Amino acid sequence: MPERDVEGRKALRSPHLKDAEEDLSGLLDFVPAEAAGGPKMSAYLIVEADVHDPVAYDEYRKLSSEAVRKHGATFLVRGGAMHVLEGDWQPKRIVVLAFPSAEAAHAFYHSPEYEKARDARKHAAKLNIILVEGM
Repeated sequence: MPERDVEGRKALRSPHLKDAEEDLSGLLDFVPAEAAGGPKMSAYLIVEADVHDPVAYDEYRKLSSEAVRKHGATFLVRGGAMHVLEGDWQPKRIVVLAFPSAEAAHAFYHSPEYEKARDARKHAAKLNIILVEGM
């Protein structure tokens, strides 16, 4: 993992990432802009899911939904029809969550509630998750 991102923010290591497979992008490990003295911005988790076991994934959805509610996030996209307009990306399922800040997104991702959900989906699906700060 790089020591700094493209904007010069210092990288942090998460104690919740136990192996390289869970550390999919490293983007969740950077200090949020507001913690680095920047303006407070909304933050979005964008999730690409490849579900292998729909029954076990339903348990993950229940647990993760509870964690989402507890941490004040809103689902903007949760599955739904997709249409590739450009490129060759063919995701099977997309979820987009809105948080009031990157700090709130980090608190959700590293919470005991979401850790329980991650454990439930361990063999049910492979996820790619990125955190994006925005408006």
